[in-house]
Amino acid sequence: MRISIGTRQKNSPRSIIIASIVFLAIGISFIMFMTKEKQRSSSWPTTEAEIKRIDSYWSGDTLMHDVYVDYSVEGKPYPNMPLGAYESGMYVEQIIPIKYNPNNPSKIVYGKESFNNSFIIVGGVMCGIGVVIPSCYFGYKLYKKKTAGKIGVVESTKFTKEEPKKEDRPIDKNGTIDYKEIKKRRQKALYGDEEDSKKN
Repeated sequence: MRISIGTRQKNSPRSIIIASIVFLAIGISFIMFMTKEKQRSSSWPTTEAEIKRIDSYWSGDTLMHDVYVDYSVEGKPYPNMPLGAYESGMYVEQIIPIKYNPNNPSKIVYGKESFNNSFIIVGGVMCGIGVVIPSCYFGYKLYKKKTAGKIGVVESTKFTKEEPKKEDRPIDKNGTIDYKEIKKRRQKALYGDEEDSKKN
């Protein structure tokens, strides 16, 4: 009877690098887009708008919200305009600050500065993840590679009670071979420098 044994597929450096690039690309794009939008709308006039409708729906496993507001500019009403933003705690008939494009008042952005800054922070976090993932992976690989040789030496050196060479046989006070002394000598031969430095 033939028995097949499956092998666990390890994460390859290529997949780690690709994941890192994806996080960095999304994070940088997010920061650049939000920074550009913030700079462009920083000089826009501010007014107040009333939330008239909030449409909630599921997109996969994420609950999405579309907010629609009413506002007016120089006496001209702009009803049922999409805000393009949602913040936890928003409700219908709530009065919120908005900024509008003076050349095209139908284009608006949510006027709360802390809300806009939070998107830039999200982009920064994604960039951070893109840097941390490869750093941890390759750092662990380097550590494992450096310690592999030393561990191999320790594991290959078995301090058993095999008969030592005649000239290396220390004798204890009872006239028998002192195997503890043999072990100490071998350990000192391997780690002599390290033990001396620890004592000092």
